[in-house]
Amino acid sequence: MSLHRLCRLGVAFTAAALVALTACGGGGSGGSDPESSEGGAKGKLPKVEKVQSIADAVPAEIRKKGSMTVVMSTSSVPAHFETDSGMKGVDPDLAVLLGKVMGLKVDVKGVPLDGIIPGLQAKRYDVVLSQFSPTADRAKAVDFVNYAQSGTSLGVAKGNPKKLDVKNLCGATIGVQKGSFQSVEVIPDIDKRCKKQGEKPVQMKTFRDSSASLLALNSSRVDGLLLDSPVLGYAVKQSKGKIEAAGTINPNPVAIGSVKGSGMEKPIQQALEHLKKDGAYDKVFARWGLQETTLDEGEFKINEIQAG
Repeated sequence: MSLHRLCRLGVAFTAAALVALTACGGGGSGGSDPESSEGGAKGKLPKVEKVQSIADAVPAEIRKKGSMTVVMSTSSVPAHFETDSGMKGVDPDLAVLLGKVMGLKVDVKGVPLDGIIPGLQAKRYDVVLSQFSPTADRAKAVDFVNYAQSGTSLGVAKGNPKKLDVKNLCGATIGVQKGSFQSVEVIPDIDKRCKKQGEKPVQMKTFRDSSASLLALNSSRVDGLLLDSPVLGYAVKQSKGKIEAAGTINPNPVAIGSVKGSGMEKPIQQALEHLKKDGAYDKVFARWGLQETTLDEGEFKINEIQAG
């Protein structure tokens, strides 16, 4: 049964699966409401003003229409997730602040992760703000600006019954989000090590979103799952002991992306630097309990590509 149908029927889940219910929502569009605390945000969104010099750096095509369409996946609590009143999380909030600094209205769209790059290439969206790792393959279609850091963490059931270790997952059945950094970079890298050691490769199972992978772990359809560290950390807290973290791979930057060659990367970088100096950047991450994932001044690098 699909997650959408489960949400519609109002099925009651165990505590570990309650995280998935944050994905039950509307049509996947609409900006983050600064006054809403839905989804666990603390306090109000910081107030920021337009900076004319940064607004002037926005490409003419986007500046002329006066708005930018920002795309992200629909279920990675607390980074970004879909609700009845639109997309919520630190990423939609940050998109709103960036838009204000650049003098642009912001239209946030939530779509499946594997639809983001094709949509960006088709110019249905101007910017992707979805905890994207800036890989060489993605960089063929996207210009990147680092905006936070996020490791990959291993989630397991209480007590780690399979005794999994993030350093050796050979032969284990591991859930990942379809099209994620974990599916296209992390597990293939682990498989290379497994092959060298003469062991079985990881049995990877892909899911539409992080909520679906959490449901799979809760129902023992996977031995463990690999998720962005902030997402797994939130799930562990919400599970009341039913899910545990069993190690983290070194954190790397995640980046905001824009259409390759569009020229949006420079004003995005300038807006991030302004928000950092202003204090609003740190406040919006703290609003969602993600202050440990922030970058320092000077770390908002353009096209700093991670080795695959």
